[in-house]
Amino acid sequence: MFVTTDEDLKVGDLVRIWSNIIYQDHYKKVPELAIVSRYYRPNVASSGCWLFYNHKGEFSCELHRVELVR
Repeated sequence: MFVTTDEDLKVGDLVRIWSNIIYQDHYKKVPELAIVSRYYRPNVASSGCWLFYNHKGEFSCELHRVELVR
């Protein structure tokens, strides 16, 4: 199931992040596993975003690229 809203995720969920990479002169979708780390909101007035964690460290990405594995 692909994520559509912030409410679809919770800390500790296992997700698959889909990225496009260039492979032999065309784009190829490549999955990468990650764990939902935390929800980050810099201040009360701003909107927040989910952060994910894997062997590369902590990062954010667009929700349309996130698929729940559970």
